[in-house]
Amino acid sequence: MIEEKNLQTKKYQLGQFFTPPDLSSLILETISNIDSEIIVEPSFGDCGFIGPLLVKYPKTKIVGVEIDIELYNKGIAKYPNTQLFNLNFYDTNNEFNCASKKVSFVGNVPFRSPAYSLTTHGKYVKQLAHKYGVTGIREEAVFFIIKTADLMITHQFNGGIHYIIPKSLITNDSKFYKKFKLFLKNFFKITSVIDVDPTKFDNVAQGLVMLSLQIGGNNSNYLSYHNGNLELVDDIIQLNSSDIPFQDIFKTTYLGSVPAESFLMSSADETKFEFKNRLAHIFATTTTVQSLLHDLASSNGKYHLRVLNNSTTDKVNAKVSQICNYINTIKQNVPDLTIFSDISNYCEIQHRKEKRFYFRNKKLKKCGFVYELNPNPQPSFYFTSNPSSNSTDYFGYCEFDVNRNSSPGCCRTVPISGIANNLTPAFKTYWDQETNKLPYELVFSYIKYISTTVWFKEQKKIRRRFYFCLPKIFNKDWLLNLDQSHELSVISQMINARCTITQRSYANTDYASLTNFTDAEILVQQSGLPIPGKKSKKSTVPKKQAKIITSIFSEEEVDNEQASIQNY
Repeated sequence: MIEEKNLQTKKYQLGQFFTPPDLSSLILETISNIDSEIIVEPSFGDCGFIGPLLVKYPKTKIVGVEIDIELYNKGIAKYPNTQLFNLNFYDTNNEFNCASKKVSFVGNVPFRSPAYSLTTHGKYVKQLAHKYGVTGIREEAVFFIIKTADLMITHQFNGGIHYIIPKSLITNDSKFYKKFKLFLKNFFKITSVIDVDPTKFDNVAQGLVMLSLQIGGNNSNYLSYHNGNLELVDDIIQLNSSDIPFQDIFKTTYLGSVPAESFLMSSADETKFEFKNRLAHIFATTTTVQSLLHDLASSNGKYHLRVLNNSTTDKVNAKVSQICNYINTIKQNVPDLTIFSDISNYCEIQHRKEKRFYFRNKKLKKCGFVYELNPNPQPSFYFTSNPSSNSTDYFGYCEFDVNRNSSPGCCRTVPISGIANNLTPAFKTYWDQETNKLPYELVFSYIKYISTTVWFKEQKKIRRRFYFCLPKIFNKDWLLNLDQSHELSVISQMINARCTITQRSYANTDYASLTNFTDAEILVQQSGLPIPGKKSKKSTVPKKQAKIITSIFSEEEVDNEQASIQNY
């Protein structure tokens, strides 16, 4: 579970995933012989590479760097005659100099996002990233490679780099990772890419590779080794993509909303009023770990997070303690806690295949642990934006918002209204040619269809983790199975559902005649909802009525409020 994996342990914080010595030995046998005077292990951890390097290269000086003092002390005790440094790798500079300049780097670098170095060396790593044109990425392994490259270029080392890294660094086809891959080609020759079995590591769910680089840029599409076979390097690192990533389909998408650790989201089968009363109670009373064990449970005894139903007491207490800190931070930073008693702050959210409610208020942005909320909630299409080999993926429509972490792959939304203005020109041309100018609203139907195909399932197996994409070769089977009127009707109902809520705020206006997307867009604009690609107009809805629009609930819910209050 995501909640269990992300417990703030030291290993997670530092991005530590130790390499078993037998695996290190095997990997060293698969890469080319390292002809260097010095070999540096920049994050030696539990010495998984130090021992095998000493065995394979007995005449080479092996140098290790480790930030963790406990691991450093164990390393010194195990290899007292080896030069080991207790340093942050980003603080190194002249430690590896030698007359021959033959210096190479080998190891399993830390990987996590956001990088821990953004906390300890934020200004420095950002400067390095800008120096080499690799921006928009927060992955620690990327920063480690850039730092290594900077050392080699600054000191004119003529060796290579052999690092275990997440496979997604070379398969990710976003514009930021394309910059990273072009950086690799500008300064290095990619000599080999070898898959590494992630099951050999504890708590590693993503694909891994051993990336081997030799200093000296080569921008041609040369042959390189990929799992022992010669292939064109641009195909190996997927610079020549045969796909259309979602960033090339839509101009704008929005990450779904995830309040901190989801504790601001209702439990299954919990009504809006039950959830509101439970949160209001939590923020009106003193919060302790013990009190939360009771207060986080809904009236039906269900918790919002699966980890809280875990039988392992330590894991439950650790998670509740974390949530307790979040709640107390809110109490310290948000003066007006009556916001938790205001029903208009409780909104609908799509969570996997069910609808729940979540607390939404801008005042919580003062607390750093709360993710940026989706700034544009409205009737939308949602999809898993970065699926992996084992992710459960979700594609569909939501009336307001979607939970960002409904899946191991983050969920994003695309507003339904104004979709023609939110598609890239290149994709619109592609769509018009392939579909004979079918309505652009049917793009959502096509995406859902592709997510069910063998092609998509194979991509998940092969790439293990990637950004959602469509195949460049259009799938004509979708056209044969398309029920156009049904698909357009579903979309129309989504927009009209929002319109129906808006209509309740206008006693003297008849909107029953609204039947097409243009009219619906006009009404969405009148209710204050922005449409992508169009300049927003000032809402014509009075403030008092606009509040009604955002807080409409059924008469049945009103009847249930008094009953739910009795729980507290």
